[in-house]
Amino acid sequence: MLIAEKVILITLQMSVLDQTLATSSLDRTMKIWDAAKSNRTWPHRAHDGIISSLADSPQHEIVASVSHDQLIKIWE
Repeated sequence: MLIAEKVILITLQMSVLDQTLATSSLDRTMKIWDAAKSNRTWPHRAHDGIISSLADSPQHEIVASVSHDQLIKIWE
């Protein structure tokens, strides 16, 4: 079971192949979770606005985030 901080999640993107989750929350952070190990592997303050959408590539090597700060960012 994954235990997160007490924040409201806005988006969640799951990769079944490598068992990772990408989440964004109201604190404007994006986090990558290792579901197999039940831990957070990558916390990051990603945008100056609330992240409204996350998407990963077909090979799961990058994640794109879209925010109310009108930016699209690509993360490796």
